[in-house]
Amino acid sequence: FVLDQILNADNDRETVVLRIHEHLRDLAQTIRDGKLPLEKYVITKGLSKHPKDYPDAKVQPHVLVAKQLLAQNRPVNTGDHIPYIITTTPADKPPVQRACHPDDMERLEKKPDIEYYLTNQILPPISRLCEPVEGTSTATLAEQLGLDAAKYLHQQQQTSSSSSYFELNDEELINYVPESLKPPEERFKDIDPLTVRCKSCSVSSALSLSGSALTCPNPECQKPHLWGYASHFSLLAALSNTTQRYVHKSMKLYYRSGQVCDDPACAQSTRQISVAGPRVCLTVGGCGGTMRSKVSESKLHRQLQYLRCLFSMDSD
Repeated sequence: FVLDQILNADNDRETVVLRIHEHLRDLAQTIRDGKLPLEKYVITKGLSKHPKDYPDAKVQPHVLVAKQLLAQNRPVNTGDHIPYIITTTPADKPPVQRACHPDDMERLEKKPDIEYYLTNQILPPISRLCEPVEGTSTATLAEQLGLDAAKYLHQQQQTSSSSSYFELNDEELINYVPESLKPPEERFKDIDPLTVRCKSCSVSSALSLSGSALTCPNPECQKPHLWGYASHFSLLAALSNTTQRYVHKSMKLYYRSGQVCDDPACAQSTRQISVAGPRVCLTVGGCGGTMRSKVSESKLHRQLQYLRCLFSMDSD
């Protein structure tokens, strides 16, 4: 339905968006009301080898189901296509370990995991189809399906914040201000501030980007000058140690944070790198997403720029 609406030359953009959104709302309601036939939930995947030969069987639902069939003395061979349904139980297990053969659903009194299918089987392909369509987004599509749009909106904002100058439209270009010309408070508003602990009042406060960095901002401090230190040299030594710890913490976070898949429905997090390429998602079967650093190089660079601006002797 979605592809037909996008390719229909008789539909204008607004009509396409409205029909797709309406269709998703109706589909989600039908699924949540339990009106969708059970066979619509069936996922089928082939066995490339015997189920006992899979070292990662716990993360491959069709292999787990194949082993269940073997335990029931049912024949399973290499090349067989194993059907399965992701269910809601046991709730303490991940979705891939809640797979069940369709023939066993009624006997085991299991029900399909509605949220899993909406999040992983419906939203991702529709989101990719609607990517070139103006007037909608992954967050909006998720909202139509009754999912939490906040996490998709956050991911969308992260992607848009990393867009280049050349991706701005004409209206945005009119009021465009380069980062270098923005006031420091605006440029570094999302950067973790460098805090200093006052020796007089024992309160930790962030160093000011615009005011004096030699005075404790705590109004109740008895000796705010030089943050309570006896001399400029003592304060300089304290600032030097604090800055070194700040840089070390930032570098450590960058190198140890790992990567996360940019597909919101997947969100696979790992510190491993795929042999198929540094940006290939490690999710079994492949989700089509791209692995990106949790802490980007640009954020680390902006943190260092923040320190340079903080201690610069030149007026900004």
